[in-house]
Amino acid sequence: MDDTKPAQESVYYLKQTLFSSSLVSQYLHNFNVRVSRFGDSRYKNIPNDGLNGIVQKRMMTSFLWQELTEPTESMDTFMEEEDDEINEGLSSTKVVGESQNQDTAQKHQNTHEKLSEQENTNNDRYIYVDIEIHPTSISLSRGKEFNLHCRILSAAVLPGCRQSKGEDSLILILESQLLLIIRIHATEKGNLEPIIVQRLSLAQDANDDELTQLGFQVTCNNSGTLISASAFSKVVKLFKVDYDNDYIPKVLESMNILIEGMILKQCFIPSTASTYAAMLCLVLNDSNILELQLHELGVGDQFTKFLIKSFSVTLSVKFELPDFMVPLPRTGGILFIQRSQISVKGINFFFSRESLESQTLTYPHDSTNTSASSYYIPKSRITCLSCEEYDDSNVIMDQVLISYKSHAMFLLDVFYTKRKAEWKLRFNKLFTQKSLYSFFSLEEITDRQYELSYFNDNGVTMNKLISLAPQKKGRVGFACNVLNEERHRANWHPLYDFIIVPPLHSKYCDFLTNQELWCLGRKSQKSALFHLHIGLAATSECISTEFKGSKRLFKYEEQGKLFYVASSPLHSIVSHYNPTSFDEDSDDDISTIVDICNNFYVSKQTIHFGQLEEDRFVQIFSDGWRIGRFSGGKCFNVLKSPFRIILASSTTRFIALAYEKFNENKLMVSIECFEIDHESNAKPVLLSLPTDILGQPSMLEFADFNLRSILAVGLTNGEIIFLEWNRSKVCFSFLSRFNLNSRSHFCITPTIPYSLRTIDESRFLITTMDGLCFVVETDLHLKQFNVLSRLKLGHGRINVARVADKTFILACGSLWKMNCCRSYYPTEVVENGWSRKYYWDCLPAPLNNENRIDNFAGEVETFLTLGRNGLNRLFLSDTKLVRTEKVRLGMTGIKLEYYKFLRVFIILPSSISSSCHDKLIFIDHKSRKVLSSNLSAISLFEKEEYPVSLFEWKVDSKSSKSKVHHLLLIGCRKNNHGSIKIVEMKKAPGTINLRLLNSWKEDSPIFALNQLKDSAIVYGCGDFLRMKKYDPIACHMGVTVTIGRLLSNIKSIVVTQRSGIEEVIVNTERDSFSRFLLGANGNIKASQPDFVSRCLSANLVIHNSSLDNSFITIADKQYTHILSLKLTDHNALWNSSAIEAQTRVPYIPRLMACDFSPIWMKDNDTPKKNYTVLGKFLSVGLSGEATLFTLVQGNTVEKLCKQQRIQFEESMHERFLPLQKFIPSNIGDHSSVRADDINAVNADIALDNQFLLKNCDIAQLLNSSLI
Repeated sequence: MDDTKPAQESVYYLKQTLFSSSLVSQYLHNFNVRVSRFGDSRYKNIPNDGLNGIVQKRMMTSFLWQELTEPTESMDTFMEEEDDEINEGLSSTKVVGESQNQDTAQKHQNTHEKLSEQENTNNDRYIYVDIEIHPTSISLSRGKEFNLHCRILSAAVLPGCRQSKGEDSLILILESQLLLIIRIHATEKGNLEPIIVQRLSLAQDANDDELTQLGFQVTCNNSGTLISASAFSKVVKLFKVDYDNDYIPKVLESMNILIEGMILKQCFIPSTASTYAAMLCLVLNDSNILELQLHELGVGDQFTKFLIKSFSVTLSVKFELPDFMVPLPRTGGILFIQRSQISVKGINFFFSRESLESQTLTYPHDSTNTSASSYYIPKSRITCLSCEEYDDSNVIMDQVLISYKSHAMFLLDVFYTKRKAEWKLRFNKLFTQKSLYSFFSLEEITDRQYELSYFNDNGVTMNKLISLAPQKKGRVGFACNVLNEERHRANWHPLYDFIIVPPLHSKYCDFLTNQELWCLGRKSQKSALFHLHIGLAATSECISTEFKGSKRLFKYEEQGKLFYVASSPLHSIVSHYNPTSFDEDSDDDISTIVDICNNFYVSKQTIHFGQLEEDRFVQIFSDGWRIGRFSGGKCFNVLKSPFRIILASSTTRFIALAYEKFNENKLMVSIECFEIDHESNAKPVLLSLPTDILGQPSMLEFADFNLRSILAVGLTNGEIIFLEWNRSKVCFSFLSRFNLNSRSHFCITPTIPYSLRTIDESRFLITTMDGLCFVVETDLHLKQFNVLSRLKLGHGRINVARVADKTFILACGSLWKMNCCRSYYPTEVVENGWSRKYYWDCLPAPLNNENRIDNFAGEVETFLTLGRNGLNRLFLSDTKLVRTEKVRLGMTGIKLEYYKFLRVFIILPSSISSSCHDKLIFIDHKSRKVLSSNLSAISLFEKEEYPVSLFEWKVDSKSSKSKVHHLLLIGCRKNNHGSIKIVEMKKAPGTINLRLLNSWKEDSPIFALNQLKDSAIVYGCGDFLRMKKYDPIACHMGVTVTIGRLLSNIKSIVVTQRSGIEEVIVNTERDSFSRFLLGANGNIKASQPDFVSRCLSANLVIHNSSLDNSFITIADKQYTHILSLKLTDHNALWNSSAIEAQTRVPYIPRLMACDFSPIWMKDNDTPKKNYTVLGKFLSVGLSGEATLFTLVQGNTVEKLCKQQRIQFEESMHERFLPLQKFIPSNIGDHSSVRADDINAVNADIALDNQFLLKNCDIAQLLNSSLI
């Protein structure tokens, strides 16, 4: 053994969430948020306040946990007084601060009483926010999404109360056993920001039973003083909620309540008493009998223990398991929504068993015969149905809207007569739904007009304004008329399949990434093929086509008026921009936003446009300049130049020009500078340029750098010369020089400077003629230079516009936004639509948004852009979203393949929705249109025969070794048998022509196809691995050879080469993967399999690195694990099944190898990296989520892990933590890392900006993919 051999570096997963699932798992309508008009500083952390915010329960011993979960006798309804309390272990538990002063609660109460006296004079206001809970994220008012890096088990609203000044709080329980209390903070800019105000650990010592892990359900009482978190079985944990001086919730005490059996449903019974609460649990006990268990709770300060009494009611065997158990907020009853009936029970029913305290209503036969899908309690009364009880002061009423799976909406009125103590139910149909509602809200706006929002599991997310009109001809219910409709966001759930393809060539746009992501989603008529693109969301509209051909845009402000100057090679247009002149809600022509100033039109190109002192402008052309004011409509100075001006720049005082002239029949370029006085006269200024200049001028830029006026002169050899204004000598003196091509790791091809902008006192941004963007660091004296970043963004010149202090928009065909406070890597601006728009220039523009804070639209910026269609107005969000283009299919597609030779997508529809002539759907990549085919004409498939697998087969031609034929292999299923068909495909405009060349039958369905290097077909026929060779000389298929039989059916086949040896890796349905080696004689023999039996997803990924280390990545469906194993040599005695890296994802993963390298990663002149990328792969879930994994080695990842641990420890000392900075404990705290994760690093954690700017290798790794 070689002891000097260096230790093998660890392999890490770098996880980056591309997009979370947009499936709505819970919808919280009209969440109440308090907004202070004088600024809100409640959520600012103060020193030594951290311990008050990070509350974790006292860890219980194994003995105590066992005692809490052991079965005991059921509690009798009529307990003796001495049995009022259960076991001492169930008493209230102090969470932190065991030695706290006992008068803390009294002091808080006194403070609240003093503050409540000021409520009438407080100018706070309240807004309503809609919260969508997704599997791993939340979104606010259909806006920005916040990822929690972990699956959300349950969510609830902690209602506003007097102690919270009516403000609601959000309760989330995560799979990592954390309970989060979240407030929604409205920032001064109008953004909504979730703030974690407390984190509670629900983890229990010595508790590995998932049935008793808390988080299955979470509910809150209507007084906002109790939170209940239940497990699936045996235990409910109660948290007592207090409020501090700022009306912010805080949990200090908790207790456990033993529940005998499985907890099917639980809720609090509404109560008006502030010191009393009752919790109701529907339980399936250990004898498989349904019970209703009522637990009375004391929540006042005088109670030393929560639990007062517990009661149990055994339900009849005829009692239907309810779809929902709904607390009624006004009447105080509990509503049971069942399949054949609805019933309501008051709290006194559990004490007296009186029939008056219970009321049941059986559904009419013509109403509904299906279970309920969702319900909603409206905030305001639904008045479309008249009823005399509505106006009876002795009657308390609740209304519940119930949506059924039969697509029917019903209104249930629940009446409770106080004098008689009677319940009455009224059940009426409202309207028929067009689709299923998994979650919805319906609020009455005016008489019979309603705002309807609904979501379902088929990917539908809608917001509608509807009106209800009585049905005609005596039919029951109302007709629903849609007045207005708004789709929330693109949704591709359920995501059946996905594929990664090379991008199409465009004569207008550069390849920004080397791959595209397409997916097959939605069901039935909504089914579509989606192209997904990630970036800053933007929408644009064309303002004027008169600006076609213009390539440069300049901005000028005079006396509060804003002017834009557009320049083309043939003319220059001056326009006045006035967004207030256009009403967004009217039918006015949008072109009224710009008013073209015809008296300033010139038929020549503008080289430069700048602003001088005293509201004067200077416009420089190739043959001279003019100085004037737009408001006066005249020019003060018009200068004609005898030479052709090619470059220009200006400040409020100076003008610099570069012009061409002939000297002894040689074309020379000279640079001159002028000082403009108050009378617009030009005075020459001396420029002290070096004498050894080798290149021609390519850039002139004035810049203010550390209170000094600097003139930067760029040359065609890549050099930049800096000149400084010298007051004493009245000239621009030579200061320093810097060459963009002088770094050792840069290419020798000259890089030509084009523009320069200062970032701060030590950095500036440089763009070039060939699409490069530099960030350069310098010292205070502008003598020493260091390139911090060098990125390739395109192949043409990059125009730069400053948006904010250190934020820029870069236009080079595509638009990029770069925030130099966060990163030197820009974010692409993306729009919806198939055709990518090409922009030459882009400048900020004001937006008329007086009501922006009231509407809480978030950060939206406005720009004017020059594109191929003219002048556009672009609205840019600060939120990174997924933009989609889709091709509608009209039927459910379940499998997606890409025929690369013809650039055609092939879709296999489900056997239920497909007919004889549409068992294959073809979509052209370029036109994005469904192609017709002769599929039915040639009768390719028999009746009851369906295609289940596809493969593009490449066969060498017998006439020429360099020629390759491309054919389509189709694996089919017919009942329990199968077949393989070889089909020739030819594409014509709008159609695909198919020709069957060969086919043969097999005894099992064919779910996997591939080929060897010699064009032999390998395929899986049930659990048999078979091979069939093709003889190109004889032009016929050989005999079928059975390679081997595996333990379960074959799902996929991968053919790879390692060290010149061809290897076949077969993925099975239930028994992991097996390996086969291709021998020198062409035979295939079995090699080492995976010795662990796993239930894997169909695809697996092979990473063949240059380090003689090959890895295989597989996805375990049963445990939702993704793991990478090292593949050992074939001659090794044992296969190394040791896990190199592993992580758990909150969905069943499906894998595919990918790259997604951005345009800057193609540049060969990148700095040396301190890491090695072994490969990338994409993991996608059925609910529409996707995660990008990078398999990487090197100390860069270890440095990233260290930084995350530092940030986690810092966050643990902060009471208030923005949700976007949240780090789950299983990421930051290695003492609590789950065994599911091995060498897995979550790249979604927001890293400190300064850390990223100082660690370029980490920033480069995190930005090594673009989709």
